[in-house]
This record gives sequence, C-alpha cells and structure tokens, in this order.
Amino acid sequence: MTLLDQVRCIPRVAHGDPRGCLIKLMTGLEPAGDRGIVEVYVVRSVPGAVRGNHYHVKTREWFTLISGKASLYLRDPAYEKTQILELDADNPLTVEIPPGLAHALLATGARDMWMIAATDRRYDSLDVVPFLLCSIEGKSKT
Repeated sequence: MTLLDQVRCIPRVAHGDPRGCLIKLMTGLEPAGDRGIVEVYVVRSVPGAVRGNHYHVKTREWFTLISGKASLYLRDPAYEKTQILELDADNPLTVEIPPGLAHALLATGARDMWMIAATDRRYDSLDVVPFLLCSIEGKSKT
C-alpha cells in the first residue's frame, strides 16, 4: 500500500441561505491519532501560484478549499506515480494528507484561491522535506 492509498477525500456540504453559507471543515470524526488538531491556518494564493512542494515526516494535514479552484498534486516519494485532485470551492471537499506524502497546491482559477488547513502537530521546519511536484507554470514534475 502506498501513501496515496491513505489519502481521504471527505465530501462537505455548503449549508446556504440568503446570507451566504456555512461549511463544516472538521466535524470531530476525522482520525487525528492521539494528538488531535493542533494548528489551523488560512492560505490565500493568487492565480498561477504554487504552494507546498514538500512533505512532512510526522505531520498529518487536512485541506479544505473555501474559495476558488486549485490542483492538488500528491506523490508518495517511494513511488513514481503522481495523483492530481482538482479542487473547486463550489464542491466542498476536505482532503486528508498523511505524513510522508509529498504535496503541492496550484491555484488554477481566475480569482484568488482561499484554503483552510489543519494539522495534528505544531509547525517544525525540521519536519518539512522539499519535494518538487509542480513548477510555477503548473507542469507536473513526474
């Protein structure tokens, strides 16, 4: 089994009314081991920008796009295959990224991409390993 087999995509529901919408990003049912959720942060990227291009040795992450569109590039460093998930805030989805899985996020829409992310560990620069998956032009590095 590869790390790609451990990626979970959790459909979310946008509960809308005339004021806007509410999306539950974490319900408490996501397995986070004995650590639970430790950090939650917001990411904004301009169209064409790439973030990530790394993996974490110990950290598990959850990504939920809340505005815009993005391509999420995923690869288990032990294997050659890259998987690309097309994310669109109009179809809310939370993607669980296990430790060790390389990931990069390319903002693909015509407007800024906004994402909320959660982790099961505090940020530690020693836990981040660079791994080029996607260039600024959005071409996969396979």
